[in-house]
Amino acid sequence: MNWVLVIAGTFMLIGAILHGFIGDETLRKIGSLELPPNRFGSAADTRVGLRLTWHFGTIAFALVGAWLVATGLQPNAPYSVGVTYISGTLLSCYALIGGTVRIYRRGLGSLLKHPVIILIIAAGLCGGGPPLSNSSRRPQPRGC
Repeated sequence: MNWVLVIAGTFMLIGAILHGFIGDETLRKIGSLELPPNRFGSAADTRVGLRLTWHFGTIAFALVGAWLVATGLQPNAPYSVGVTYISGTLLSCYALIGGTVRIYRRGLGSLLKHPVIILIIAAGLCGGGPPLSNSSRRPQPRGC
């Protein structure tokens, strides 16, 4: 068992829950505002598009979290190296985008007041992923 990946996955699952519930409340506030129509339809279509995009991100966070927990529980599975690299890449991209927007709008100190720190921590934890393979490990020295 790789506890680092289990912890990273748990961070992501917590992040998905926060993203879904807190974000839904935020989307309801945005939905009450006057939104412009888009090229595909009316202002109601803009609201649906915003909500769909937001919850797509929530589902992505939840899937990556579950993926990391599964990999942490079975670190020697054939898929574990790929999962760790893909998850680390996705989390790094999400953290970079979210962190950059947060810094641009509120300053560097605001990172500690925003949930994007969860993505940064989880991306860092993915670096301690599974071993490359069982065959790449050094053989244990035998006693005399």
